[in-house]
Amino acid sequence: AGLFLCLGMFRDGERLARQLNQHNIPATPGSLFYPDQRVSTYLRLSVSSYDHPHLWDALAAWQQG
Repeated sequence: AGLFLCLGMFRDGERLARQLNQHNIPATPGSLFYPDQRVSTYLRLSVSSYDHPHLWDALAAWQQG
C-alpha cells in the first residue's frame, strides 16, 4: 500500500513522464531517484492519477513504441 506505483517501462521513461506531466498527471522518471541521475527504465506514478483517461492512452501508445 502506498501513494505511488513504480512501473518498469523497459526503456527510459523520462519522455513519457514529461508528456504525462503536461496533462497534469503526476509522473516522475526513475532517473531522479539516483544521485547521478543515470538513465532508468522506471517511472513513478501517483495512484491519484489512475482515473485520468490520458494516462491509459499514453501508456498504450508507449507500449506500442
